[in-house]
Amino acid sequence: MDDPIDAAFQSRRFAHGKSKGKSGRSSGASKPFNPLSTLGRYEVSLGAGILPNAFEIHELTEDETGLLGSLDFGRLAGLFVLAGSQKGLAEIVAAYEQEDEDEVDEEVDDDEKQEGNDSQVDDEESGSHGSDDEERPEHRSSAGEMADCKANRRARAFEKNSFRNPKFWMRWKGTPALGESGSQESKQVESDMGYLVFANNACDRFEGTITCRTLDWKQLKMKGWKVHSKASACPMAWNDLG
Repeated sequence: MDDPIDAAFQSRRFAHGKSKGKSGRSSGASKPFNPLSTLGRYEVSLGAGILPNAFEIHELTEDETGLLGSLDFGRLAGLFVLAGSQKGLAEIVAAYEQEDEDEVDEEVDDDEKQEGNDSQVDDEESGSHGSDDEERPEHRSSAGEMADCKANRRARAFEKNSFRNPKFWMRWKGTPALGESGSQESKQVESDMGYLVFANNACDRFEGTITCRTLDWKQLKMKGWKVHSKASACPMAWNDLG
């Protein structure tokens, strides 16, 4: 089944995307950038080495304003987030970090509320059954409005990428390996920056850099070529890395 949000995104048009024909007149709005084009596995050239299937973009972030992926460069493995702006990137990472704190708070709250919930079971069972609230038209309308808002938020987040080569800021999180062979791993989780610039809206190849203090990588150049367009599920959550 087609993704309704993807369909809404595809139909959106941006004023900045207009092009001119030979007559100098506007030929109409160009097709906007679709961030789902980035999904898939990439072969990566990192420094002098070629690493097959070392870089994969799995999915949109939960709020659909960025992308979540994983990397395995031998000496560095982990997850990364891509966003069209540094501000957007910071907001996504902050939200992921906040999720970890919220989960701890929820566990405490659940323990405190359990006793009170148990005492309310009889009252709830004796109450009315079969509420029709979810079937009312206003509820269906609200769901449609939420989907529209989600599609518009997603479109705005990637709007700048609709009229130039798609460029993304990257924040990665992982555990660098100290030895050349990758057998001796650091116990400390590290996080740093990078960026990607795709050659076109099809996102079949990119160039960029990555920085890692432990490995003495300072804006180390990398290039990527897509080898598979179908993305797999992300193997872990951002906060699984500590």
